[in-house]
Amino acid sequence: MTSAMPAEDRALRAWALAQARSVGRGGGAAEPAVAAHGPSQEVTPGSTALNMELSETEDVTCMDICAVPGGPLLVATGTRTGLVRIWDGQTGRLLRTMPERGVVRFVTWNTHGERALLAVQSDSGTAIWDGLTAALLVRVHGATVRVPAARVRGAGRFLFNRLDSRAHSVIDVWGPDGRYGELRWGRRDAGLLQPDCGVFLPRGRTIAFFTDNSRGRMFAFIADDADGGRSATHHEIPAFPSRISVPAATPVFGDKGFLVAGATESEVTLSDGVLAGPLASLKLADVRALDWLALPGLTLLAAGLGDGRLTVMTVGGGRLLHRRDDSETLEYSHTHSGITRLTWCMTPDREPMVAVLCSDFTVWREQLPFVVPRNRIPPADPRPQKETTVPEASPASPPPPDAPRPTTLRVDPAGLVALGKADLWPPLSLAEDLVALTGRAATDALHDPRFGVLADHPGMARLKDLAWPDRSRVGFVGLLAAGTERIAECEPPPGSRDADRVAALRDALAAGLCASNVPAVSLPPVVAAADTVTDRMISLLTVLGPETVEADPSLPLLLARSAADMPQLDSRQLRLLATQASDGSARTRTTAHAPGTSGTSNRGALTHLLPTQLALPRPLLLLKHSRHELLYRLHVTEAEPLPGEVTLVLDTSPPTFGPVEGLLRAAAHVITAELWRYGRHPHLVTLDQPSQSMPIARPADLLALWTTRTLDVPDVACALKTAAFTGIPALLLTHHRLPRQLGLTPGPQLRLLTTHLADDAPAGRSALPFHQHVPPSPQPAQLWNAISALLTG
Repeated sequence: MTSAMPAEDRALRAWALAQARSVGRGGGAAEPAVAAHGPSQEVTPGSTALNMELSETEDVTCMDICAVPGGPLLVATGTRTGLVRIWDGQTGRLLRTMPERGVVRFVTWNTHGERALLAVQSDSGTAIWDGLTAALLVRVHGATVRVPAARVRGAGRFLFNRLDSRAHSVIDVWGPDGRYGELRWGRRDAGLLQPDCGVFLPRGRTIAFFTDNSRGRMFAFIADDADGGRSATHHEIPAFPSRISVPAATPVFGDKGFLVAGATESEVTLSDGVLAGPLASLKLADVRALDWLALPGLTLLAAGLGDGRLTVMTVGGGRLLHRRDDSETLEYSHTHSGITRLTWCMTPDREPMVAVLCSDFTVWREQLPFVVPRNRIPPADPRPQKETTVPEASPASPPPPDAPRPTTLRVDPAGLVALGKADLWPPLSLAEDLVALTGRAATDALHDPRFGVLADHPGMARLKDLAWPDRSRVGFVGLLAAGTERIAECEPPPGSRDADRVAALRDALAAGLCASNVPAVSLPPVVAAADTVTDRMISLLTVLGPETVEADPSLPLLLARSAADMPQLDSRQLRLLATQASDGSARTRTTAHAPGTSGTSNRGALTHLLPTQLALPRPLLLLKHSRHELLYRLHVTEAEPLPGEVTLVLDTSPPTFGPVEGLLRAAAHVITAELWRYGRHPHLVTLDQPSQSMPIARPADLLALWTTRTLDVPDVACALKTAAFTGIPALLLTHHRLPRQLGLTPGPQLRLLTTHLADDAPAGRSALPFHQHVPPSPQPAQLWNAISALLTG
């Protein structure tokens, strides 16, 4: 460890304490030790049991383990009650808890750089979280939650199974920034595609391995990032003649290709490429986990067996080495309670070590009994580290006696750190006050009473009317505090990681109460920012929705300039958009079954409870209701029709400016949100760029529906040709005169949604199929019926 580390740690602690003391926290005990800042940064040999109660162990449904390069060892567990917990694999301490809904089916780690990404698949849907900060990064649309995800080694990406509109199995590639593309299997008789593993090579090529369950064989997609993975070649892996139960793949150090391993019932087989034959095999039965470690000139493969044995193999010079006298293949004489997962990590001396996660929730960290040559271990960080001069934290000064201090905190540290994406580091006290002032609950006290004058400001009233939760309103802080002067002690030291910032701030806030030391923030810039919260800004925020802003609080500030391009929306349209603001990560569930079915369900109306449930004692009834364990009757009814996929063609030309564009854009928004519910992502073609189509996969993509316009003569023919190129029916949203002027005939491949100005109603009502016309101010039911007819027709 270099001498610069203590100075950097002191700088981070000083920043965290300055932020905490702005809200009257960080007092009491002395400054926490370095090891108390989040997870342990050094991994040493030994064994540790996770600090779980017996009731918690009985609730666990899945778990996984990973090691961040040069950082902590992390364990993730999922529960039947929808909780995902992150544990320190070195100390066994609980670090984070992330809430999901429903039973958590799978948790899958993938490390990339200093990030620890966690794919969580629960009954409510699939998401990718930051395991170090507990920040929700992205909701994965349409993934099959009962098919486990696979990590792409060498990139922060995952492979997910999805069924398209034709019930064909597709593999989607997702990462923390959204969806990268999809991989389709060309065989018509293909079964369910099970993602196995993947590697990302430095030249932008992804190798995705999967099993076709109808054949029981492993195959591989080869996709280039340049085309988003949509046109990928595929090959069968000849090294694996039978079904693979445990796969693993790794890029070879120095951009020299990749290796893939697969375990069958009786052996582990290695292959060195998609088109090459088997490299080697080793007789091993009941393999439960595999993991690679790629070093210069040497690659290690660890295999954990069901009986608790750990075997390590080395691959070098194009062959498998297993000379026992050289310890090239190691079978440990002692056993564990049952290996479920394992991962490679490094000791403080940069020696390879295997961390084993056992079924009794114990983590064993096994140092290898042989030494890897130093020239084969890359350095931890080749960049020189700089000394940091750390100013001592200023002493806390008590607040005025007549200014009561808030007793609870509303801003999560991860939310405050997330604002740093926009290079904004406000004092925590200011963030707390602004979140309080934009909530509907009465504000009894503020950290800085001067900001109480904002309580009746029109802009703040507009933000209150959105009725967003506390975690989402952190995004309002970015809008309102952007113009304030920078405060040096509120900015974290450069080069520190977000995960360390969040952990340091949480530790400081938990250190105890103290006198508040509220930094002086100028009030006029905040008032000026509140003046910019217009109806158009509210429209922008409504389009984004609270879930999107909670996942990335910096979005409102980064996209604030787009508010000027938003159309003026009335209250009815805003209410309609507010109901569609979710990212649609999980399809809405229903207890409706197709004719001929009957039975019970854990979901339903209270009027459909089984009589036996009503006889339960009231405390037990309430407990089962909170856990979704009550039983409801299923009713035989018609199955809900599935909406068809469409490519949206939106008229953004001058004849639609005004009330017409507000309705058409709202309709396009509702259509997109409805398709998201079913895991589908429509493409959009606008008349300002008629030769381009863009997928709408995330809430931030919806801005293209709302902010694009053109003054040019619309080239509708070009736009429809672009839409036809997608191979999906086009849905044109325009005013009622355009189809008549161009002689457009609606049909299965061209569907029309039209409207008109209040004084320009069409002479007769359209009776053509695949054409729906709505009035300029339709009731929500009218608009929904028209959309439903176009999507299901």
